[in-house]
Amino acid sequence: MMNGSKPCGRPCEPGLRSIPEVAGSRRPWRSLIQCVLSVLFIALLSSSAFLCPARAYSFLSKPPMIWPNGDVIVVLKLGTPGRTLIDGNTSWESVAGLALSTWNSHLGTIQFSPVTQNPGMGSDRDGVNQVFFSSRVYGESFGGLVLAVTTAWDNGTTKTESDVIFNTAVSWDSYRGPSRRVGGKLICDFFRVALHEFGHVLGLDHPDQEGQTVSAIMNSVVSDLDSLTADDINGAQALYPPRPPVITVQPRTDSGLFHLKMTGLANRNVIIQASNDLVAWVSLTTNSITNEELEFTDADPINSRARFYRVSLAP
Repeated sequence: MMNGSKPCGRPCEPGLRSIPEVAGSRRPWRSLIQCVLSVLFIALLSSSAFLCPARAYSFLSKPPMIWPNGDVIVVLKLGTPGRTLIDGNTSWESVAGLALSTWNSHLGTIQFSPVTQNPGMGSDRDGVNQVFFSSRVYGESFGGLVLAVTTAWDNGTTKTESDVIFNTAVSWDSYRGPSRRVGGKLICDFFRVALHEFGHVLGLDHPDQEGQTVSAIMNSVVSDLDSLTADDINGAQALYPPRPPVITVQPRTDSGLFHLKMTGLANRNVIIQASNDLVAWVSLTTNSITNEELEFTDADPINSRARFYRVSLAP
């Protein structure tokens, strides 16, 4: 089945539409919502732990369909708008690329890998993930008030293809902040709709249509929200969890200092804490992670035989 979001005519409220299944291999979208990650590492033992609360999300299928580990190549065939967009971009590819990289910063086992080609139509069921503008969905009408359609093909529980088709009948632009209107007509923001559709490519659906009340770009209504929320991120990480960090512990320096190197961290600010007994923890520093790596030397000489460290995401 193929499902789509409603396009602009009135307040751009994404809805859900179905086209008959083909050979049972197309599936409807479903949503994923929750799973929080924290990291603990112990200096002497070089171990780490991940904590995850109870789930409150649904999958595309049971068991869920997911992409194989590695790069998921996405071919962008969108072209240029012929003008400077409100956010300063001059090509649809640059906006779509930003939406893909926004998801990438939260994905573990896969990464979107965009490739730009000349504007044009895509091909259905050819094993290539394509993003393009069209007035129809592989010969089918978009139907009333449909912004975009994402297709989904699978082989069992393995996703094999997902195309995103944006409706040419929509007045598109790209901007941030509250939804904008001109003469009472909504200007549809390509960026937030692309974020939404690429969430469907991952395997997320509309949480509000699953009976959940959450703030999410994946909700079925286009709103003032223009970024991913914790709900969106947690859902994606439930399908494509972050890789466990790798911790390297150096021998103590001549001054008795501990030095640690940790790779595989999210590119976020983190708080490093230390403890001598795993009960009382002292915050040592807040560091900004770049390139998923962190090196840290505890400046205080340690008199005890053991020293424990942990790092958690800063608020």
